[in-house]
Amino acid sequence: MAVSGHIEPYAITAAESWSDARAGLGHIFKAIDLSSRQIANANNGQNPAGILQGIALNNENAQVAIAGVSKYVAAAAISVGAQLRITTSGYMTTAGSGFRVVGRNLRASVASGATGQGVFYNLVHPGQFEVASGAQHGDLYPDLYSFTAQADLSAAGSVGKAVDAASGDFPVVNQGTVVLVTGTVSGGTSYGRVTGVMSVLAGNVIVAARGLAVAASGWFIHATSGDMVVARALEASAAGNSGSMFRVALNMAGTTAAWSVAYL
Repeated sequence: MAVSGHIEPYAITAAESWSDARAGLGHIFKAIDLSSRQIANANNGQNPAGILQGIALNNENAQVAIAGVSKYVAAAAISVGAQLRITTSGYMTTAGSGFRVVGRNLRASVASGATGQGVFYNLVHPGQFEVASGAQHGDLYPDLYSFTAQADLSAAGSVGKAVDAASGDFPVVNQGTVVLVTGTVSGGTSYGRVTGVMSVLAGNVIVAARGLAVAASGWFIHATSGDMVVARALEASAAGNSGSMFRVALNMAGTTAAWSVAYL
């Protein structure tokens, strides 16, 4: 029997009733759309919030898994080790060329309509799947990365900005590699986070569910076509307020180029 394991959880408010707990037939373990907060609008994984982990009524909070080991519901037969993507109505199916991979099937093969177990990299910031190489963007668990500061990263207002760990300084546009967690003066060891759910600093007014890019000096802004998407906003920034902290699903290690309005 498939079981869920370690997950990166996130609470989301339902915009419809998710009261059917029947495995494979009901709402549980299906993908949720981040913008509409509904299962039916999962829309092939372009804007997922995660995999539903429990039941909830309309306007109630429910837990979703953004990353980790979780059950899922198969739309068609899925083989052991297959790359997974989201299809209509929150189901998972085998990824093909051009689709956005969210994870990999674990253990046994899964029949159509059955519940399987997968390891999911980052559902809110999925990667592009390349058939030729099997390339997969994303990481399983959030982590800290240490680097040597080459500028003063200890000033107030530095934590929550993107930093280029290679240069040890705040980046130019689209070049951040970590989000600063602990900053030091030049020459000290600083720490940044690469993936996971965390708070970052807004460079302008941020709308929930938008893809995000790094601006000059490490601020987070809405991604536009051609930008490297490094995170997705889980909430809006404070109304009319740049410079405020807001929560994101981060994946600095698995950036993808913004290529369409739907993905942003």
